Amino acid sequence: MNKPALTNSQKQQIDDLITNTILPALTEDGICEPNMNDVKEDHPEYDDVYEDRMNVLYLEALNYLKNNIL
Repeated sequence: MNKPALTNSQKQQIDDLITNTILPALTEDGICEPNMNDVKEDHPEYDDVYEDRMNVLYLEALNYLKNNIL
């Protein structure tokens, strides 16, 4: 008996769900808001540091979801 597998279309739909629904909700709801207490807002690298930290939080959130769904 063959093991059921997701089709490429289903995989794309899941990727779209993550990209368009889950990741934006992590920011909008403040779930993955990085702590920027150690960087002043007027620092020239503030935006880059924020983005890097946000990306790390996204990866952590995705890993958490992967390990804890069902």
